[in-house]
Order: sequence, then structure tokens, then C-alpha cells
Amino acid sequence: MTRPLQWPPAPPLHKHEPKKKRASPKRAPPAQNEARAWLDEDGRYSIFVKLAGVPLPPNEVVGKSRMKSYRNSVTWRQRAYLMAGRLAPKKPLTHARITLKRYGSRWLDYDGLVGSFKPVVDGFTPIREKAAKGTAIEDRHLVWPGVLIDDCWKVTGPWVVDQEVVPLGGEYITILIEEIPGRDPQK
Repeated sequence: MTRPLQWPPAPPLHKHEPKKKRASPKRAPPAQNEARAWLDEDGRYSIFVKLAGVPLPPNEVVGKSRMKSYRNSVTWRQRAYLMAGRLAPKKPLTHARITLKRYGSRWLDYDGLVGSFKPVVDGFTPIREKAAKGTAIEDRHLVWPGVLIDDCWKVTGPWVVDQEVVPLGGEYITILIEEIPGRDPQK
């Protein structure tokens, strides 16, 4: 038996409806990027940055492709720079406390957690133009002065790191950099 043509089309002849795809209950809405900077009552600079997604831990990039490691490093450096670029202080900080928190879909061990933040923290340091091999770093033109003068121990001290587990899809990281009074270089 055939049906006459009609508009809108008639429902199918079979009694079984196609299965509807259900949304995964574990998926969370994606996080949004955010950045803000302020001066406290003592005139000390602070910056807070929230970046959607999480950087790869060192265990996932070491021993894989060099390009995968390079791409992870460059991506997270650029993302940190782009969010902090317009909020950077007039002069880079010489003494700072860095608090980093990862909201990921699984737990990382401590060294993986700290190692995964390395490219992110690099994004807050000065950016200099590329130059010929052998050119001293001081001789290269400064493109962006950065939030931190350097990410060495003398400037940042120990990083404060933490992590929480969130539903898949809602991963993000937060970075808080606070200026602290300078330490005595003799100590």
C-alpha cells in the first residue's frame, strides 16, 4: 500500500521510533576565560587569570612526539600572555607569590601537577624578539615586559599548587600572582 504525497510528510509507517541520543550527564559546560588585575591597599599589584582547559602533564608529553610537547608549551604560553598582556604592571614584578589551581577531570601526582604549569608560568615572563644564534638575551628587543621579571626561585619562591576534580568538559586552571615585599638579597 502506498500513501499519497502530502505536506508535511506523514510519520513513518513503522511503529518503532528511532532512539534519541541522550546527553552525557557527566559533561559540564565549558569554562570561560577571565582575567582581572588590581592594586591592594598597600599599592601591591595582583593579577588573577582563569583559562579554560588544562595543560598536559609532563608524563603525557615526554617520550611522545617532540611536536606534541612543543605545541603544548607554545599554546599555554600564548594563552597566558594573551590574557595577561593588557593587564600587566608598568614594571615587571621582582618578587611575587604564585598560586596555581587545576580543575581537571582526574587527579595528577604532585610532580605532574607542578610540571604541567611550567608553560603557563612562562607566559607571564618577558617576551623578546627572535634573533640570530649567539645574540645575548639583553641585546634582543623587548616585545612585552611581562608580569614577572623572571620565573626563577629568587622571584617567585615556591609555587602554591592545588587541584580539584570537576566533570569532564568543564576543566580549567586559575593563576593568581601577587606582588610581595622584596626579600633581603643577603639572606
